[in-house]
Amino acid sequence: MKKYYLLLLFTLYLCLTCNAALFSSGTDTLNAEKYYQLMMSKIDADSTLTVGYARQAIAFAQKGGSQKIESDVYNNLGVFYGYKG
Repeated sequence: MKKYYLLLLFTLYLCLTCNAALFSSGTDTLNAEKYYQLMMSKIDADSTLTVGYARQAIAFAQKGGSQKIESDVYNNLGVFYGYKG
């Protein structure tokens, strides 16, 4: 009986760990997308906010494993620096 109880606890622990990893990566990706949108909305108005939002978007994209958002941010940040000098 004790073995089954330990097995049940271990299985429960694995399920909770996997769910936490899945939910955090989705949340990080959503946060990266939000910061990317904020960056794009401020790109002409405030260069300090643009760079700050870009850094946040890159950090969340890397944490969430979203290479698409990360590459979009780097691309638009490069265009931004190209125009601003």
